[in-house]
Amino acid sequence: MTIAVMGIFFALFGLPFMAIFFPWRLLDDLSLNVGARVTRDATVTACETTSMSENNRRVFKYEFSYTPAGGSSMKGTCYATGVARDAGSRVAVEYLPVRPAVARIEGCRLSPFHWGGGFVVLFPCIGVAIVFFTLRARRRLAQLLAEGIFSAGRIESVEATSVTVNKQRQYRVTVVFKDAAGERRSSYSAYGRDAELAETKRADGSVVGVLYDPANPSRILLIDELVR
Repeated sequence: MTIAVMGIFFALFGLPFMAIFFPWRLLDDLSLNVGARVTRDATVTACETTSMSENNRRVFKYEFSYTPAGGSSMKGTCYATGVARDAGSRVAVEYLPVRPAVARIEGCRLSPFHWGGGFVVLFPCIGVAIVFFTLRARRRLAQLLAEGIFSAGRIESVEATSVTVNKQRQYRVTVVFKDAAGERRSSYSAYGRDAELAETKRADGSVVGVLYDPANPSRILLIDELVR
C-alpha cells in the first residue's frame, strides 16, 4: 500500500496548485475567441495588483462596467499580465451575444492565468491514477490467490525493459504452461529478487508452479514468489 499512499500524497499536493493556477474559465475564453461581439461602451471601475505573476510579470485584476447592445448596464471581472489600466479608463469589451454576462476587456482573459496553467491538473491526475492502478492490481492479485488454478510450467525468457520503478529495472518474464485449452504463453513484470528468481529458474530449466486466472489465463502468478 506504500505506492497507493504516495499516490494520495501526490494528488493532495497538487490540489492547491490546481485551485490557484488552473484556468477555470478557459471555455468561456474560447467562446469569446470564436463568437464575441465588441462594445466600446465600457469603463474600468477598479484595477488591483494581485499577488500572482506570470513569466515574472505581475497579473492585474480589472473590474469593469459595460452595456451590451439592447441591454442594461452590467459588470464583469477579467485579468491581464503586465498591463495596468487606471480606474475610469474607457475600454472596449468583448461579450457573448447569447450570454452577455460572459465578457472581458479586449486583450484580457477571464482566468488569472492562461491555458498553459492547466498543466497543474497533471499532478492530481497522476496521483489518482497511481492509487487506482495500485488498488486494481491488489484486487486482481487477491482474486487470483482465491480463485486461481494451479498448473506447472517453465520460464521461457526473462527480458529487461526500459522501465525502472524505485530505481529497480523492470523485467518481462514469459512463462509457458498448460491450461484447460492446452499450452499457453503468458508474461508478467518482475523486479529485483523476483526477477533474479525467475532468471535462476529459466537457466536451470526448472519446472515452476503457476497460478492462472480461469477467466483470463494470461493473468498469472509464480508460486515460487509466494513461498521463497
